[in-house]
Amino acid sequence: MVEKPTNYLIAGKALTCPICDSNIFFCKKIKLNNTIAGFLGIEENIRSVTGYICSECNHLIPFVNQ
Repeated sequence: MVEKPTNYLIAGKALTCPICDSNIFFCKKIKLNNTIAGFLGIEENIRSVTGYICSECNHLIPFVNQ
């Protein structure tokens, strides 16, 4: 089943795409491998991020899960 795109709040602010200004996103858990985690400079114990994918232009905005 495909999730319906929706609006999201991050730290109390509406998430908006920096490319097309859309505010409707799909949300997906993204697992990282060691190469990507090292490139992003995040700790080794963080293995996944939450990715918000713009429903208009497909731009991906990743957030590290705390």
